[in-house]
Amino acid sequence: AQAGRVDEAIAAARTGLATAEAELGKHHPALFPFLQALGAAYMFARKYEASAEAFRRASLIALAQHGPTHTLTLVSKLRLATQLGELPGRTDEGLKLFEATLPELEKRLGKRNTQVASSWNGYASALRRADRPVEALAAFRAAREAVAPDLPDTHLHRATIEGNVAMVLNDLGSYREAEGKLRRLISQIERTLGPNHNLLAAEYDLLATSLTRQGRTGEAMLTLYSSERLDRRNNIASLVVAHRYRKLARLHLDHGDLANAVGASSQSLAVARDVGSDHGLPPALVQW
Repeated sequence: AQAGRVDEAIAAARTGLATAEAELGKHHPALFPFLQALGAAYMFARKYEASAEAFRRASLIALAQHGPTHTLTLVSKLRLATQLGELPGRTDEGLKLFEATLPELEKRLGKRNTQVASSWNGYASALRRADRPVEALAAFRAAREAVAPDLPDTHLHRATIEGNVAMVLNDLGSYREAEGKLRRLISQIERTLGPNHNLLAAEYDLLATSLTRQGRTGEAMLTLYSSERLDRRNNIASLVVAHRYRKLARLHLDHGDLANAVGASSQSLAVARDVGSDHGLPPALVQW
């Protein structure tokens, strides 16, 4: 999954879980690592609802086997909270789970820990989705402080956090600062992880937002098409991809290019329906 081969990752995780369930049943403690792997694979594909269900099952197994304050239980609940924070209509549920669980994990693992950093990052993302950008920026900075100092800039946790800091800078109107941070991050990822890594698509999307808000819409369109090519190459389809097509449609329309605006709008609706039928589909997206 970290190499961008998310379809293979999901297939491998589902096969492993199905084999284990056939031998052990659906509630055996040995299913825990299989559920964690499946949840992570779905998360890389940005299929948050499926990821949340896998982490929910994992957290119930950990709770039954180890109790409510064991590290495995806390980590599973925080991973579940991260997925809930990404789902329309369930952000508040995710925030409550973070606020009940993250302090306990810090108490057990300390403030300088990769898992703690990942949890702060998920909490910050949920705060941003709840339209609390100042709190989100503070939480992203707490995540950055929690990352182990020996991790390279392109490590998944550190790169994700840096991208999210740029995302909130966009929210707060610091577009040039966000653009500079994103260009450095994209360059580092391309140099160390390769030009086709799936992590790049999210950073390109953020860069396009910075460029659009600076009035540089031509550059923004080229950047969005770069992320579209990456997701197509890595066979990723999600509501994130659907919204990207919607942004492209709007930009084409602003440039008077009706044909490409209609094409991008149709792609947006097709992807959204493919990945979730009409579940969670914003009315505005249907209008496009």
